[in-house]
Amino acid sequence: MDAVHIHLMLNHLPVLATPLGFILLLFGFVWKNRTLRTTALGLFVLAAVAVIPVYLTGEPAEEVVESLPGVQEGIIDQHSDLGKLGFIGSGVLGLLALVVLIRYRGKSEFPVQAGILLLATSAISCGVLIQTAYLGGQVRHTEIRAGSVTPVQAVNEKENEARE
Repeated sequence: MDAVHIHLMLNHLPVLATPLGFILLLFGFVWKNRTLRTTALGLFVLAAVAVIPVYLTGEPAEEVVESLPGVQEGIIDQHSDLGKLGFIGSGVLGLLALVVLIRYRGKSEFPVQAGILLLATSAISCGVLIQTAYLGGQVRHTEIRAGSVTPVQAVNEKENEARE
């Protein structure tokens, strides 16, 4: 297994764990449920840990795919730039979650201000991670690029041209 495999396998974890954590944290506050809030914080920490190898394997993965046919360097650059922001955002969110977990361990509640800060940070982190994942998908999945033609569309166009 090389850096590309690690990057492709692990990149899904922060992208899925962070929005799930956001939802659980939100419902945890609405329903005043400590278990949901604690689980959300754990997911934020997990995402922050997982984003480290994802970020570190990004550059080696870029080296492999940048010479492949159909890969556009501009998309890789955008993905890489957002990846840096996602790395920072996940790290900050994970650190905040860890501090809250440790500081308020064994207590039934943690301050509303901490919850608001975590919700806001996780919402921003979600947005960055989702956009980063979207751009990462475009690196090799040309069918999701704007204005692209899927293989089925290409065949249908050729058949229509042949009929005319």
